[in-house]
Amino acid sequence: MATSNSTAIPAVPGALPGLGHVPRMLRNPLAFVTSLRDTGDLAWFRLGPQRLLAVSEPDLVHQMLVTDGRHYDQGKYFDKIRDTFGNGLPVSNGAFHTRQRRLVQPAFHRERIAEYFEVMSACAATMAGAWRPGEAVPLKEEALSLMLGMVARTLFAAEVSETVNAEVRRSWTTVVKGIAWRTMSPTPLLEKLPTPGNRRYEQATSRMRAAVTGAVLRQRATGRSDSSLLSMLLEARDAETGEAMSDEQIVAEIFLILFAGTETAAFMTVWLFHELSRRPDLATRLYDEVDSVLSGRAVTFDDLPKLTFTRRMLTECLRLRHPGWMFMRRTNAPTELGGHELPVGTETMFSIYALHRDPRSFRDPLVFDPDRWGPEGEPVPENAYIPFLAGKRQCIGDGFAWAQMVTTIATIASRWKVTPAPGTEVKELPQALMAPSEMPVFVTAR
Repeated sequence: MATSNSTAIPAVPGALPGLGHVPRMLRNPLAFVTSLRDTGDLAWFRLGPQRLLAVSEPDLVHQMLVTDGRHYDQGKYFDKIRDTFGNGLPVSNGAFHTRQRRLVQPAFHRERIAEYFEVMSACAATMAGAWRPGEAVPLKEEALSLMLGMVARTLFAAEVSETVNAEVRRSWTTVVKGIAWRTMSPTPLLEKLPTPGNRRYEQATSRMRAAVTGAVLRQRATGRSDSSLLSMLLEARDAETGEAMSDEQIVAEIFLILFAGTETAAFMTVWLFHELSRRPDLATRLYDEVDSVLSGRAVTFDDLPKLTFTRRMLTECLRLRHPGWMFMRRTNAPTELGGHELPVGTETMFSIYALHRDPRSFRDPLVFDPDRWGPEGEPVPENAYIPFLAGKRQCIGDGFAWAQMVTTIATIASRWKVTPAPGTEVKELPQALMAPSEMPVFVTAR
């Protein structure tokens, strides 16, 4: 294929001197990333002085993630996460990333998830069992606390999980908002100013780091082996060198596991019940399936493949409301994309949120339709649906996330009918991930 220089790629109109497209992105980030395809499958835009290449076509994203994945490292967005959490698996690059994936992967094998499932089910049952008929429940807050508890109780021994869980809950929102702001900031100088927001961010990250580090050091000191994920990380050895991970690296991996294992699963829980409140027909089908499969008992790991409509609902939530509104990659070698030569250091950006709403890939893309994933649904173009990314960067914990989500939905639906409080309007909030606003609901015993 003949290639042209990357200067032939069109530029997104409307850039302001010194600021680029930051004002547009800050004003309405989701509308901005969705509009990028209007300029072209590839299009240049600017965040302050930084020029980025927006990639808006599924096959080109696949080429970047899979076919030519070795030519791309994580980009600016992940640099900010690395600054906060350390060089954990989702943000590391090159041979180090390959090594870490080898070390961490066994913790997320299907057999291990089956072992974690009892904890997940117990956590969900405790949450749902604490609700009372007619009371207002802050569903997003409850879901975040639940998912964080699930991850903490699988990560740490029981005697430390609640301590770490409490500190992370205290600091989480401040840290997530801080990362989002730093990603879109037109200059890193703003991050160094002694503003109240920057001070809160630094204090929150320090508290979280101290809590997680303390748990790692205590576990290391005891020398005890248990079923916790932390114990597995401490015992993991590189097959080629026999080396173990340092405490610093284990802390980094735990931070990213906490981050990855909490928000997406919690947000999908909120969005699913939001959609059920708008579609009584879908609510009836989901409640009927849960009743048929569970017959009034607690959900088990073996029930997961039987809850097919529940999974379709979540699949559609991950399409229409995907939290990944902005991902970045950086070329580490000269490469070609879409017939254009990209030099080393080219920053690229793609949005799963926008890809999943592309009318070229999905009929009526803004319509919530779980049956598009059923046997009668239209075929989805290859590479158009990537809820957990693809290639060497595919989420290592996708099976864990599915177990969290299905268990939570089935447990709630088996006990309660969930109705949003009058006047509730759930909004999309683009932070580090795209989150729903709070959704207060009333619960009625079923």
